[in-house]
Amino acid sequence: MRDDTLQSVAVRKLEAEVRMSLARALLVMTVLCLFLEVSVGFVIYYSGEMNQGVMSYALLRVILPTSINIILCFMAHVSARTPNYSDKTKNRFASLAIIIFAGQLSIVHSYYVPIWGVSLFALMFCSLFHDPVIHKIEGAVCLAFIAAAALQHNLEYPEQFNYTVECLIVTEVTGIGICYLAFLLEKHSRKEFLINMEITAGASKYKTGYEVDALTGVYSRAFLTESAQIILENASELASVGVAMLDIDDFKQVNDNFGHDNGDIVLRQFGELLNLYSEKNIVCGRFGGEEFVIVFAHGEEKLNIAALEEIRTMFETMTFAFMSGNITVSGGYKLVEEPLLFDDAVKLADEAMYDSKRGGKNKITVNGGVT
Repeated sequence: MRDDTLQSVAVRKLEAEVRMSLARALLVMTVLCLFLEVSVGFVIYYSGEMNQGVMSYALLRVILPTSINIILCFMAHVSARTPNYSDKTKNRFASLAIIIFAGQLSIVHSYYVPIWGVSLFALMFCSLFHDPVIHKIEGAVCLAFIAAAALQHNLEYPEQFNYTVECLIVTEVTGIGICYLAFLLEKHSRKEFLINMEITAGASKYKTGYEVDALTGVYSRAFLTESAQIILENASELASVGVAMLDIDDFKQVNDNFGHDNGDIVLRQFGELLNLYSEKNIVCGRFGGEEFVIVFAHGEEKLNIAALEEIRTMFETMTFAFMSGNITVSGGYKLVEEPLLFDDAVKLADEAMYDSKRGGKNKITVNGGVT
């Protein structure tokens, strides 16, 4: 199974955020390192401890490292924003950039032995991208940087050759151990990641089954009730809520005359129509059988009724291959201006809907009573 099929949109978004964070971190660290090198240069120059020329120091300790860091920043920013690269390629650019940044820092400051293995910390961080191939390559790069830092230290302090070799052996052995530990952690993290993805996928399927009515595609009664109750609890005169009950007229006759399969087609078509109106502030759900409820979080009676009339008219014009006539829908509407239980609000809308039925069907009636 390809990695792309295992990664959800949320995971890809998270990795993209991590890549951009790394790119920004590289930029900040480049500025800080530049300030550090210039400051250290002034200190050792005025203290008389500079063992090389000013131009040599500026070239090797300031200009060259800063140029490399700028290139790494550019590489990280461009790769993160280039749509032509895959997520895996972008991850590799970002992780290599941070490791090379840390590695060149250890070489420039090789006189400070504890910093030789700083790239290993970057290696541990790069396990976030779950790429075992590049992770092993990066481990080898980290060990190479340690050796390069030791070589640079020996060139600057040849009289400390034995000390340099001892530090190299200790740091390389420690580095190998850290790399091995990093690989184990990455392997464990990758397994945990895949398990979590499977759990998330299963939970998503369960959630979808809970939220959505399988036949019509609108919200299920359980999710409708849960969502609508939250909206109705906050109803007030300044934040009114519109509740509508819609019922397909003479639906029993459709089932009796044309079969339940064709009845399901009608329900599915009506669900598709309601989903055209379903949005953040409008909750559409199947209440039961051929009954549907719409909750308008922004209750404005004229606008809500206009939307309901549009739904009624559009459904009336729909044609079905199994019959020659049209099918209509009746509805009831109630504007709620105070906190109210969902069942009570639906009851008020239901009363108005039955007034529509008794008044000839295929119409929307408003319940003007006090809640």
